[in-house]
Amino acid sequence: MKKQTQIAPSFFAKHKTPLLIGGVVVVLTGIGITYYVMSQKKKKENEKNPRISETTVSIPVPPSRYTPPFNSSGTRTSTPVRSGSSRIVVKYGSRGSLVRVLQRYLKTLNADLGRTGAKRDGVDGAFGPKTAKASKSKLNKTTFTASDIEKMKKALQTLGK
Repeated sequence: MKKQTQIAPSFFAKHKTPLLIGGVVVVLTGIGITYYVMSQKKKKENEKNPRISETTVSIPVPPSRYTPPFNSSGTRTSTPVRSGSSRIVVKYGSRGSLVRVLQRYLKTLNADLGRTGAKRDGVDGAFGPKTAKASKSKLNKTTFTASDIEKMKKALQTLGK
């Protein structure tokens, strides 16, 4: 009679359970390290650019009694409009630094202004449809006087923006 030879089990077959446990530990460690690194990165970003919730900052702005003149030609104005009482009005179609102040203020209220502008955050100095929608929803108005813009500047300075 011939003696049958048995094939010895492989290393992986012998140590299947410890290898599986070790693999799971390595994967979970990788996930933990990734989470930690991402949370530290987010924390540093928030320290540089803290967000203020809408309930934290509230500047009372009285409703505007001024109705801006309409542009009969249907074209948008490229600069803020001056009314007869020499109050600067920022409205749909305006462009410039006053609109940037309004947009930065809206960003502190977590408004979505799109991806335009130098920092791709929506602050581009053009009062377009996204700025109008955000100002209507966050501030309940779409035309702003010089005193409104000054109050926004003061709030931004207080916040360090």
